[in-house]
Amino acid sequence: MGVRKLVAVVAAAGVAVVLGGGLASAATERITRTVSGGQCSTTVPGHPPVDGGSGIKVTMDVPTTAVVGVPTDPVPWEATGHGSVHWGPGSALYAALVAEGATTLSATTTTSVYLGGDRMQERVTLRLTGTAPIDAETVTTTGSGQFPPMTFSHPSPYNVMLLHPGGASSSITPLKADGTPTSFGTLRFGCLLSPMIDTWHRVDVLPAPTTVEHPVTGHARLAGADVALGAGTLALTESTDKAVTGTLALPATATVDQHLFGVFPTTARLRVTPGPVTGSLSSGLSTQAAVVVSDLSVLGLKLVGGTDSCASTTTIALTAAEAFSLERGGELTGTFDVAPFTGCGAFTPLVDSLLAKPANTITLTTG
Repeated sequence: MGVRKLVAVVAAAGVAVVLGGGLASAATERITRTVSGGQCSTTVPGHPPVDGGSGIKVTMDVPTTAVVGVPTDPVPWEATGHGSVHWGPGSALYAALVAEGATTLSATTTTSVYLGGDRMQERVTLRLTGTAPIDAETVTTTGSGQFPPMTFSHPSPYNVMLLHPGGASSSITPLKADGTPTSFGTLRFGCLLSPMIDTWHRVDVLPAPTTVEHPVTGHARLAGADVALGAGTLALTESTDKAVTGTLALPATATVDQHLFGVFPTTARLRVTPGPVTGSLSSGLSTQAAVVVSDLSVLGLKLVGGTDSCASTTTIALTAAEAFSLERGGELTGTFDVAPFTGCGAFTPLVDSLLAKPANTITLTTG
């Protein structure tokens, strides 16, 4: 199944909310389930009924959680089983099979499993096969496969993922040395079963991760000056464990007006370019950012300009206001230290003296 996306536009807040994803790679656990075929028998014209039986043990690697709207990974399974036939002492049927040249028993054991999620009522048949000599009363069978991805539409604990309706069946075909069947064909065993529905596995379905993009306006107190960082965007994704990742874009060029030695007017034009945002709303967010000076003038004389090589780096630590929420937005405040600049040529010390300062502050307001 392809990627599903559900986009809900919260018009009142002007916020786009995106729920989506691909196959969910969840933690898995290994479980084993055992199936009995009950009391089984078959009849062959001209011979007394023949008793038999079957059983299957299935081992699966199942997810412990799923996410709303996101297909689970396929569930691999491996199984061993048996199909048995009890000829009884002096069996005329056994003697007739040997007289026809039968040398081998080929057995098939099967059971069915119903799926959950969007595949509810869909049934998967587990089929196991094996062979044994004609005089064996039990044939070991093996098989493997996978249950297809399932998608759940609502978050809740203990959603049924795999449901077993009870029972297993078997058939045994006596084969000649050349691999062809005898005139008796395939012995199909009918079994008397007590109806018993068994839930093989339940999964906790978690809410989908939510990605929200807000328009944002930034202001900073940088090197003692009030700086308008302009308009940008803040995109945040909160996962089911409340971890947040995202991006902060502040594309505008800001102007920092200062006075060199407290006397000479200086103007710096710079951009703050944040990297990925990580953290959580409860414990705080952070982003590594570049501070690039595109122009620096003293008394109107341009000393730095025409290049993006005059740059510094910083880590911006952000704290969400108490009223901030992922969907509605709000205010984020933070602090950052600007490290010494590089790439500013002969005026690098001047740039450092003006802009490489600790304890700067930033405020981001959505809306």
